[in-house]
Formats: sequence, structure tokens, C-alpha cells
Amino acid sequence: MNRRQFTQRLGALFALPALPPPAALASAAQVGTPAAAVPSGAYFWAEYLQTLHETCTPGMLKSLMNMSEKAAESLHRELVSQGVIARTGAVTRGLKPKEAGSNRRRAGTRKQPRIVIRPATPADIPALVEIWHQGWHEAHAAHVPQALVEARTPEAFEARLHERLEQTTVATSMDRPVGLCMISDAEVYQFYVAPEGRGRGIASRLMEEAERQLRLAGVDRAFLHVIAQNPRAIAFYNKHGWQGETIHEVALETGGEPFVLPVLKLEKSFSNEEI
Repeated sequence: MNRRQFTQRLGALFALPALPPPAALASAAQVGTPAAAVPSGAYFWAEYLQTLHETCTPGMLKSLMNMSEKAAESLHRELVSQGVIARTGAVTRGLKPKEAGSNRRRAGTRKQPRIVIRPATPADIPALVEIWHQGWHEAHAAHVPQALVEARTPEAFEARLHERLEQTTVATSMDRPVGLCMISDAEVYQFYVAPEGRGRGIASRLMEEAERQLRLAGVDRAFLHVIAQNPRAIAFYNKHGWQGETIHEVALETGGEPFVLPVLKLEKSFSNEEI
């Protein structure tokens, strides 16, 4: 038995007798004729159909309410006019008649997908390579020598991910990675969020996890490096308590000879904080 057959049988079992006569419903559809009252059972079945099928059509109402096709169409139009059902057939959440009108604007809204923060796995590597490669070039390519830009290939990032996978934490949305951070001793070594993950609090949750790991490792004072020409990243780190004004040179990994680049060093103390 498929879902539609199950719905029809369930509707036949619990058919509500309070439905007005088909003639009354049909007359409600006439121009200038007051709408017939919608039985409470119609609101129940609209919500049920949303849960099972995410839509509510006249044909579905016909089966569930045990009524004629013409009456079902009239009932459907009345539910649409009350804002219970969108014109597309999708059912508006919050089906109490008094609240239906205020829900019209929210009819198409969806709850944000749940964000999961967890250790990275080998299966995450392709998506993490994409996030890291895109994020690095977005933040650095216009401000560093061309030789370094050319060295930052997807293959180079993939090799580094394989080496540091155990140090990597990933943020996922709908089971797809949308952010990453790496911890190396007392350093937040890498930190990137994909464009589709920004503005959703993912970066803050990743930073909270990075700091938790540093505290658990017994780090009293941690640090990170950020390019001075990236004010958005600096503002984010400052907001989370990472401070500093020192510019110094660091040797960057390139897969060959280290590349020396001047960067801003930001630090944060955990000595007086509880784990």
C-alpha cells in the first residue's frame, strides 16, 4: 500500500460528518456569495496532508472528506482564501483559522538546517579541499606574490589535509561540510567557512570548538595568524577575544621550500578560564 492509498483509507475511516452539504460548498464559490464555514476537520486534514505529502489538493480533500469533486474544489478555494493553503497547494503552518492570515507571509519559510560540529573524516576531504582552496584565494590571492598563489592548488591543499586530518574539525549542514578549523599545538592553524555557511553563526561555533580543544590540551595562551589585508577576518577574531598588533614573518607550507610572508599575530589567554 502506498502513501496515497493509506491516506485515502485513513480518511474513509475517520471521515468527518460535519461537512456542509456539497451544494452549500459549491455556492460558496460563486462570485458575491458569502463563503461557507469550513469544518474543523478540514483544518486537521490540511495539516495531516502537509505532514505526509507537503501539499493539499482538491483531489486529496475529495478522498479524505468523502465529498464530490465540485465540493472539494470549493472547500480548497475557501482554505486558500483564508490563508490556510497557499495558492500553490502548500499548506500554511499554524492552521488555526484566526491565525491563518498572519501565517501567509511565512508559508514558504523553512527551518534552518541543523549545524553539526565534529571531527573530520576521510570522506570529508573533497569538500574541505574546495572550502580551503576557495577561502584561501578569496582572502590572500590579491595580497601575496604570484608564486605563492600558483603554489596554492587543490592538490596542495588535499595533501596537507591528509597529513593533518586528525587535527581538523568540520562544521556540516545537511551532512555537507561548510567550514573547517585545524589546531596545531597552541595555534589555530587554519580556519575557513564556505560562502553558503556565512552569516549563520557557523564560524562562531567553530571558534568555540577550537578554543575548547586548546583548553583541553592545557594551552594557556594560544595564537593564530591572519593576513593584515583581511579586515573582516581580523574583526571576527577580535570579537572573539583574539588581540594583537605584532606583524612578523612566518614560513608557510608550500610542499617545497617554505614561503616567508609577513602576517599579523593575534593571541588569546586561557589561563584564567575554566574548561
